[in-house]
Amino acid sequence: MDDIIQTVKQEVALDCDQGSTLSKVWSYVELAQRRLLQRNGTDPESVTVDDALKRYLWPYIVKLPGMSFINGGTVIYESTGRGAAQSNAAKNFLALSASEAESHFPDLVMRSSRKATYKEIF
Repeated sequence: MDDIIQTVKQEVALDCDQGSTLSKVWSYVELAQRRLLQRNGTDPESVTVDDALKRYLWPYIVKLPGMSFINGGTVIYESTGRGAAQSNAAKNFLALSASEAESHFPDLVMRSSRKATYKEIF
C-alpha cells in the first residue's frame, strides 16, 4: 500500500497547480498497482480500481500531508499533517467516502502544496 500512496503523492505533485481530478488520482492508483504486479512477475492486465479499493485507500489519500482538495476554486480541505484543529466543513469532508466526495463535489481536484511539490520533485 505504501507504494500506491507514494505514487499518488508523486503524481499529484507533478500535476502542479492544475491539480488532479479524482478520476486522475484513481488512474495513479491503477498505475501503481500495475507497477507492483510487473515487479512481482504477475500479469498487470488484471488491475482494477473498484469501489472497495477506493473505500480502503480514501482515508490515506485525503490525509496525505501538503494536499488540498478544491472544488470550483473553493478549498474544501487542506491536509497539513500536523493534527491542527479542523473546521466543521473539513470534518464533514473527512467523513465522506470516496464515492460520496465524488458525487458531492463533481469538480473536486486534489492539489499538492508548493512545499510538498518541491519535496517530491527535488
